[in-house]
Parts: sequence; structure tokens; C-alpha cells
Amino acid sequence: KGGDLPTNNQWEKACGDKKYCTASGDKLKASEADYEKSYARGPANVDAFPDNVNGVKGMTGGVWEWTKDDTGDGYKFIRGGSWGNFEWNLRADYRLSPHPDYRSNNVGFRCVVPPQDSKK
Repeated sequence: KGGDLPTNNQWEKACGDKKYCTASGDKLKASEADYEKSYARGPANVDAFPDNVNGVKGMTGGVWEWTKDDTGDGYKFIRGGSWGNFEWNLRADYRLSPHPDYRSNNVGFRCVVPPQDSKK
């Protein structure tokens, strides 16, 4: 409740300011991300891989993730790469901006939720 797509800055912060959004961060290991698999297979369960350096699961590979930011002409960014991509697509600084109506089984989303007021 109350969630939204992350901005590019929020996505990068959750990534952990590393080359890859994985537990090791600077070198991509097959045991840490879902990538270079057959598109017919589909994504692995997000719990199949360890948390990244900030305790967030599945930010590298699995499915591309929509972000809130756009290119200025209505095209939103997707980040993180998917299970069918090669390693270079999974870098933390890599992003695509497909047509806003783009639909694919390798694109999804995660929501950010504002912190709950601890006084309630």
C-alpha cells in the first residue's frame, strides 16, 4: 500500500553503488544472479540467489525492472537485466528505455514503499 516504482536514483541506491547489484558487487558470479539462460525457461525464484550488499534480492538478472524516471519523451527506463541476457546487460549502470507499451515475459517491476511512521 502506498508503493511506487523506484526512481533511477532509488534503484541505484538499492543496488549498492557497485558494478553489479549482487552480494560481491564488483564481479558477477553465476551463483549470485539469474542470467544467460534460455528464454524458454523463464526467471528463477528470487530467493534462489543471495541478497546484494544492501540486503535486496534479485536486482541482477531475473527480470528487467521498470523505473519511474523517463527519458523526457515518455519512455521509461528498465534496469537490472534478465535471465536471458549476457553479463554486460546486467551492469548496474546499464539501462534501456523501451516503448512505454512494451510487454515481455522478461520485464517486471518492484515497488518502493515510504517508511512507516514509527509513532503509529
